[in-house]
Amino acid sequence: MAYEPNGLSMTLRTAAKAGVKKGDVIVVFGGDVVRGPAKVSEKLRASKPGDKVALDVRRDGRVQKLTVE
Repeated sequence: MAYEPNGLSMTLRTAAKAGVKKGDVIVVFGGDVVRGPAKVSEKLRASKPGDKVALDVRRDGRVQKLTVE
């Protein structure tokens, strides 16, 4: 993961299984706007295996909605 001013860039293999691609920037995680890596860490800690989480990712200048498990 890498911080970007308007979201978080994820390159994790597990995220790729959920449709997140290298270079995507997470801008909303579980309904909360991402303003840095701390928010994603907080949301990940609160999640349990098998939980479905809605993500908005910025890809190629457009926002796409994904659901990850």
